[in-house]
Amino acid sequence: MLLDHLTDSVEVLHEAISAGRIGARVAPEGSDPVLRLRGQLVALLAATAAAGPADRPVAIRDRELTAGLVAVTGALEITVHCWDIAVAFGGTRPVPPGLAAVLLAIAALLVPAHARPGLFADPVALPGPAGPGDELIAFLGRRPLRGDSERSTWSV
Repeated sequence: MLLDHLTDSVEVLHEAISAGRIGARVAPEGSDPVLRLRGQLVALLAATAAAGPADRPVAIRDRELTAGLVAVTGALEITVHCWDIAVAFGGTRPVPPGLAAVLLAIAALLVPAHARPGLFADPVALPGPAGPGDELIAFLGRRPLRGDSERSTWSV
């Protein structure tokens, strides 16, 4: 289910970046989720490389965002779900600090308290000092098993 969710998210991001809009979605059935995700990530990378200016509008229903804000939102979505997948397979690496610092700076705008129900758990209190990767993951409702400023192991 997580692979399918991430694949759908990447497909939506691809459409937003390449077409400047997000339309109605119908999830394909019966395909290998890993191959589908890989294909969507390749398509998103190509669309991002060919994209126009970050300030161009992207239509989402009756609203507009800039392509840059869509890209940052996508980076947050992809980062947290790739972390979820890694943890599900026994991974213990935190989100890279540079990426996490950029995403953490805007995460509160993208995930405000009133929008959390049904999408994100409440932020998790950290057991002590933590690096930006751990702070980002905790802000998005994931719990630490053991934390320190450079490296920690987390669970979903």
